[in-house]
Amino acid sequence: MCSLGYNGFTDIGLVLGGRIPASFAKLAKLRMLMLEHNALTGTLPELCSSRMQLEAISLRNNLLTGPATQFGDCRLTALDISDNYFTGLLPVPRSRNSTSWLSLQVYRANNNFFEGTLPQFAFGEAPMLAALVLGGNSLTGSLPVSWTLLPWLTVVEASNNDLSGTLPWQLAFQSKLSVLDLRNNTQLSGSISPLWRFTVGLSILDLGYTSISGPLPGVSRADFKSGGTASLHVCSGNASGFGRLSSLESASIADTLMSAWCGGAEPQDGGSYQECTSIDDALPW
Repeated sequence: MCSLGYNGFTDIGLVLGGRIPASFAKLAKLRMLMLEHNALTGTLPELCSSRMQLEAISLRNNLLTGPATQFGDCRLTALDISDNYFTGLLPVPRSRNSTSWLSLQVYRANNNFFEGTLPQFAFGEAPMLAALVLGGNSLTGSLPVSWTLLPWLTVVEASNNDLSGTLPWQLAFQSKLSVLDLRNNTQLSGSISPLWRFTVGLSILDLGYTSISGPLPGVSRADFKSGGTASLHVCSGNASGFGRLSSLESASIADTLMSAWCGGAEPQDGGSYQECTSIDDALPW
């Protein structure tokens, strides 16, 4: 193991600069490379040659540039290249038959300058993947329905990109999904499916600053009109209307088309809020 990260396994109290030495490629028995929280610059040397046996790489929070696609050839359990200046496409296994990422559990590439689409993982390339953190790039395209083939997927963080398309209803049945953060993808649109009220385990949901519309999945019209659910819980932008999702700890629908505005409206005859601009649209069932 080589750990020279500022807060790594060996805290040497210094911030390292310069390039990653090309001679690292000769360390055939190196299993873990931890160089996070330094000021390393330049492009990467060859770190994924067939003679190397790296299993975990953390280059988080440096000043590294250039492509990072070579990591698709590393047989990794964890890859963290976040908070750098990498460009080009996201690293992924180079073919659907690749076995490089069969043990990959954590993939963090957020806050770089990656372009292109989200990885599909449609052919079993990363069956153990649990955390997928890709926010803060320039990624485009839609959310892959094929992510439902990742049985251990727990965290999806793809905020602050240029994603489009709709929110796949199939992800609502991803049993281990705990965090779904898609905020600041203004082209992400379409109506959220009422099936999201059946999701289990979801603790953090952030759809803020997207163009997603449609009903809040957690409150019924009967609940609302009987007075069982306060208007604030339906109309505010913090998604507290997801009341039936018992696992939910934090949610945001701020500045989305899901936000029903109630202002200071008072209930009229029958308990309905006629002054609310879209209350009926906000209640699916």
